[in-house]
Amino acid sequence: MIKYYLKMVSSRTDPKMLFNIEKDPLELTNLTDDQAYKDDLDQSIRASQRKRIFVQDAMKHGRFPS
Repeated sequence: MIKYYLKMVSSRTDPKMLFNIEKDPLELTNLTDDQAYKDDLDQSIRASQRKRIFVQDAMKHGRFPS
């Protein structure tokens, strides 16, 4: 998995915006339609969600994973 320094901006009324702030500190290039970023970001979000769900479930039962 590639590591990026990303900033995502999302609101109900405006289109989503995604910037690689390491390569584009002025946030001039919106990457939301770049397939390479979409695929990697989707994988990262899903992995993070799985970890949070696992920890949440364990804490409900008094088991604290390391």
